[in-house]
Amino acid sequence: MRAALVPPFPSARRPPWLPEDPATVLVRRRRELVASVARKRAELFDVAQPGLALRAEKVAEVDADELQEVAVVARTLGQDPAAAVDRTVRGALRELADWDADLHRLAHDLRLVHPHIGFDAATNARGRRLDTDLERARLGLLAAVARYHHGGTGPGPSARRWRAGGAV
Repeated sequence: MRAALVPPFPSARRPPWLPEDPATVLVRRRRELVASVARKRAELFDVAQPGLALRAEKVAEVDADELQEVAVVARTLGQDPAAAVDRTVRGALRELADWDADLHRLAHDLRLVHPHIGFDAATNARGRRLDTDLERARLGLLAAVARYHHGGTGPGPSARRWRAGGAV
């Protein structure tokens, strides 16, 4: 702690007329470039977020109750309820496909910011979260269809922990 308070020896200070060490300059510029790329990539995530959230909302609206309501409305209008439910589910599946295409486009745009600098931990984490959201929405839609058609989705996830070589 005390060493931080003591100024460097006069001989250790770089005179203003002496150029900065080239290696130090390169390290500083590399850090600035990496920070700039991370900021630009974070901005791309922020720009894409509202569109992705809208897609997530559209898919989340399609649940078993919504499918039941679509069938009832179609039946009251004299239309085929199965066809109406089919159109609704196919629309949600198209929305999922568009969502997946948006994520591919986002990943491509993130790479274009600087193709020679790989994704940092924050970019990887945000991307994985977006992929997880898409998968969760897809599974939710499949569960809604199963619940509508069959009254249930089967056994849910359990808290079992499987251990190698041991009793469960």
